[in-house]
Amino acid sequence: MWWNKQKTGSGRGRRAQRRGFSFERLEAREMMAVTTSLSNGTLLVLGDGGNDNVAILGSSTAGQLTITGRNNAQGQPTLVNGVANGSTVVSGVTADLNVDLGLGDDTVAIDNTFLAGVLAVTTDEGNDTIVIAEFNPV
Repeated sequence: MWWNKQKTGSGRGRRAQRRGFSFERLEAREMMAVTTSLSNGTLLVLGDGGNDNVAILGSSTAGQLTITGRNNAQGQPTLVNGVANGSTVVSGVTADLNVDLGLGDDTVAIDNTFLAGVLAVTTDEGNDTIVIAEFNPV
């Protein structure tokens, strides 16, 4: 029989070696998060404690802004309203734009944005970058 051929010289059959299972720890994969909300014509862009990176762009439609998440300096995506490097279009921005990205090394780029109210960007601890390109308040 075939199993007899697999016996060792001592007459004992070969035993299958058992392997133990283990888990390997991977690097942290933390997605940064930004949420948006509109109240009484004021848009609030609120970050978390991570290294957020967002672009806020105006459009040819009055009161319409697009908020887009981008990879941060470490290559991690920024969630916008729950979507990795997602975009959200907010219409009805008829007053202020308040940006508060919180802790972390944050970047916000604001371009082609026409506001009837005030632009307020709040920074916190961290190495923050604010880029304002064609900012033309109405």
